[in-house]
Amino acid sequence: MIKRILPLCLALCVLMQLLAGISPTASALESGKCGDALDWEYDEMTQTLTVRGSGDMYDYTLRSAPWYAYCDVIEHIVLQEGICTIGDCSFFACDKVEQVTVPNGVTKIGDSAFAGCAGLVSAWLPNTVTHIGYQAFGGCSALVDFDLPDSVRELMTLHGINAAACPVFGFPPT
Repeated sequence: MIKRILPLCLALCVLMQLLAGISPTASALESGKCGDALDWEYDEMTQTLTVRGSGDMYDYTLRSAPWYAYCDVIEHIVLQEGICTIGDCSFFACDKVEQVTVPNGVTKIGDSAFAGCAGLVSAWLPNTVTHIGYQAFGGCSALVDFDLPDSVRELMTLHGINAAACPVFGFPPT
C-alpha cells in the first residue's frame, strides 16, 4: 500500500507546482533597490545582473553593493534605459564580466564603478556621458575595446596623470 501511495504523492506535488506556476527547475533570483527608483535582480541560472528603473544609482563603498556577494560569478550586466548615473563602486571586482553597454541617458559613471573588472574586454559608453569618475575602469587589464565619447567633460585622474593619453581611452600615448 505504501509503495503505491509514495509515487502518487510525488506526482501530486509536481502537479501542484506546475499548476501554481512554479517550475521545479526555476532559477534562484535575488533582488532589491539600488536607487530611489532603481531595482536590481540577479538571476543565478543565467548569471546575469539586471538594473532597471529610472534615476540615479546609489553610491557604494568597496564591496558594499547589494549584489557584491555574486560578483565572482556575475557574467553579464544588463543596464536598462532610464538609468541616469552609475554609482561609485557599483560593479567593483565583477571580474567575469567581459562586456558592458552603458545605456543612453547615463550622464555620470562614478568613482571605481567598474574597477577591478579584470575580464572586461569591451565597454560602450553613449554620448550622454559627461563625467567619468576616478578609477572608474581602474584595473580593467583586459579592456581593449573602449572609445571615449566626445561628450565627456570630466575625466578624473590619478595623481594628475592625463587619462586621455592612455590607449584604453582611444588616444595614443604621448
